[in-house]
Amino acid sequence: MKLDGTILLQYVLTRFMCCMIGNGANEVDMLINIDAFKGESYGLMLNEILFVTQEDHAGGAGVKVIIETTLRTRREKILACLLTQTAGTDSVKTSAGFGSSGAKIEDVDQMSRVVEPGTGVKVAGGIRTCKDALVMISAGANRIRSSAGGSILNESLRASQ
Repeated sequence: MKLDGTILLQYVLTRFMCCMIGNGANEVDMLINIDAFKGESYGLMLNEILFVTQEDHAGGAGVKVIIETTLRTRREKILACLLTQTAGTDSVKTSAGFGSSGAKIEDVDQMSRVVEPGTGVKVAGGIRTCKDALVMISAGANRIRSSAGGSILNESLRASQ
């Protein structure tokens, strides 16, 4: 039997997801295939996202696709959201949070307009204050990842007193 890259990738992903879900993961983050994106291999991208989504959902876990908005054009961001929506993922995420710049309000607004209601929009990168978080929520984010989460919570609690 000849193993091509697709079969090998699916095998590795299946084993990885079984391990993750079997050990209690209830959600899996998937980074969109950057090389396939730049090469405009949209069918490959959709197949990868579909495969991961179907496997994770079968195991009872959700799927969040990271699109790395700082690396994308406006058109690519829209296309990435459409691909993840078509694949039935649970949410899209701006970035892994390690990029050179933080999440942008216009990206969050655009993502929330492209994906259907019920599909989450998670923001990561550059959210340092309660005001930052509230601005992203008003732009359409329903989840926020921040290394300053404790500070944001304390700031919110102080403001509400």
